[in-house]
Amino acid sequence: MIGIGAIALNWAWLANHQLEIRQAGEAAALAGAAKLLDPTPDAASSEEAREAAEQRVSAASAQAATVFSDNCRAALQTEGADPDIVAGWCDDPISPGSPFEPWIGEGPVNAISVRGVFRRTAGQAIFVWFGNMFGVVDAEPAARAVASMDQRVRGFRPVKFVTVPMVPLLISTAEKWPSAAPNGAPELADEYSVDERTGAVTPGPDLRQEITLRVPLAGSLEPAPVATWIRLDSGSDDWTRLAEQVKLGLGPSDLDSVGGQVVAGEDSQILPAMAIPDAVHAASLQSALLATKGQRRIWPRGSIAVVEGQLQGRITDFVAGRIVACRADESGLELVIQACTLQTCTALLESGSPRNPWIGKLILNQ
Repeated sequence: MIGIGAIALNWAWLANHQLEIRQAGEAAALAGAAKLLDPTPDAASSEEAREAAEQRVSAASAQAATVFSDNCRAALQTEGADPDIVAGWCDDPISPGSPFEPWIGEGPVNAISVRGVFRRTAGQAIFVWFGNMFGVVDAEPAARAVASMDQRVRGFRPVKFVTVPMVPLLISTAEKWPSAAPNGAPELADEYSVDERTGAVTPGPDLRQEITLRVPLAGSLEPAPVATWIRLDSGSDDWTRLAEQVKLGLGPSDLDSVGGQVVAGEDSQILPAMAIPDAVHAASLQSALLATKGQRRIWPRGSIAVVEGQLQGRITDFVAGRIVACRADESGLELVIQACTLQTCTALLESGSPRNPWIGKLILNQ
């Protein structure tokens, strides 16, 4: 009985350390992968892409090491030919068992592997009580976690209590959206800075360019709109609800007319546009937009057309940006939006979808 009790006690003792190192590894891998969202435009040169990848790998590795050390007593091995933190590529993160290939200094990178070990050589091996009975003095609990940043985004769906952080304003694809890479659109204005930690917006450049959009008011003489408010639920125009959607995001009831999710593509559903707002409604929307100032938001893009006197739109892709200014005059709203990256658990991923250089979703692979 004593021997059985000793075995059970040893097993529980080791299992506790195994759990500690596994949870720390998973947290570290996810934190590191969050730094791997790639905003590099497809048109970037191979040298620009390589340098940007090196910067992301360095940031991801440092973040993973910090989070691991904050959550586990095991020391990481960061030097030598077999380090514990390795960046790499996972070809299909949403496919179980998709292999992890270490990054060799060139090519894309979207994943990070974190290994934790209570090493005997570091004096951290776990003493096994009564181990001498079985010829074992200590053990080296170990665990490995791999996480990926998947940018093959096709759409979005609310997840439990998490709304889709999307502004229901359809922007014409005729408006070129700035790259979220530093100084990725030098031809555009760079008049505002956003604190990455707090979201505070201040005047002055930060190498993140902005786009300015005009959203007309009813009765204005402005040309065909480059952006229009869209209705994703099955009700009638409700400006109060629209303002809430702008501030809080899209929940399940906001997407009931599109099957509970919003997706992009040339075959996506044609959406009715809301009526062009009057001055009162525009003031409410301006207030809602300013309430999100500095916060990362998804913006749908697509085609806008007038069919039988009614504005309609079709979403073809998504971008990310944050409001840095919103002004109103007698003819409409003027939105100043700074391009940014955004990762959200509400993203719908699909194998074969092109990489979205603004938006991604974290995946824990193993």
